[in-house]
Amino acid sequence: MSLLLITALNTNIMRTRIIIRICSFFIIIILSQCEIEDVSQETQYPVVNSLFCMQDSSRVNLSRIKPTNKYLPNEYINNAHVKLTLPDQTVKEIKHIQPDGMPGKKTEGNYLITPVLPYLPGEYKLHAQFPDGEEIVARTIIPEAVRITEIEHHLDTIEKYVNLHISFNDKKNENNYYALSINEYNYFTDFFSVRENIEVESGSSFVEAEIWGGVSQLVFSDQSFTDSLQDVTIKVYSNYLYPEENVDSTVLVVKLMTVSKAYFKYATSFYQQAIAEEDIFAEPVTVYSNITGGYGIFAGYSYHSANIINSKGEIKYRIN
Repeated sequence: MSLLLITALNTNIMRTRIIIRICSFFIIIILSQCEIEDVSQETQYPVVNSLFCMQDSSRVNLSRIKPTNKYLPNEYINNAHVKLTLPDQTVKEIKHIQPDGMPGKKTEGNYLITPVLPYLPGEYKLHAQFPDGEEIVARTIIPEAVRITEIEHHLDTIEKYVNLHISFNDKKNENNYYALSINEYNYFTDFFSVRENIEVESGSSFVEAEIWGGVSQLVFSDQSFTDSLQDVTIKVYSNYLYPEENVDSTVLVVKLMTVSKAYFKYATSFYQQAIAEEDIFAEPVTVYSNITGGYGIFAGYSYHSANIINSKGEIKYRIN
């Protein structure tokens, strides 16, 4: 068993600047547009963006960009024909999202992928036919989820952190890619509140990308792992598990995401680009895209989760 400890990093200027830029999921995937050179300013290029999981509802975002504006879409596509082919060759129609209670109003190019349970590991194919007849086809793999085998915590009252210790079995016969994220649920007498993707801190050399903001994840591969059984430790602020307000119970849901190679390449290149942009001497970094004939990312993942429950001071663990 190898023990890999993700130590806390103090907030620094570079991280603050990156957090400001990375403020939401859709800004993250929109920023996947890379440098476009030697093209006409009148040309618009199709963009397909989706980091999806068949265990939960996910979204596909369709747009077009001009080379003069690589960060924000020039046009959102709300009337495309979108379908998803599953590993068993089932074809799933993907419908455009209409905001609740707002008939006729279009969302900004978002299409809803509803869950399929039990989900099927394997290759997924996305077909997006734009109104002008142009069709984009993208492929990705959803790997089988690696299960969390054990979870526990330790409260550091001096530093005001909670250390979360997570164990899982890494498959040594293949290259595997992972991400860790945490959601917080606070339960009151007659309602509950949710904070998704709370801030997770790291500092270990085996973490290859730290994504902050709307999607707070630690992304890594098993490249530095030497044993099958892995123990990793991550840190969150103690007030997430021990809130100061009077709540009936608080639950931290820890997700171990098994991500596709495309997901990993996108996340790590996006992180490297953000770092490079802070260094005037650094070489430019192009964010990875797997969209043939366009730009963006289509990448899948699965996950297994475990809960740490604080019920009026009593801590319990549950492997889901």
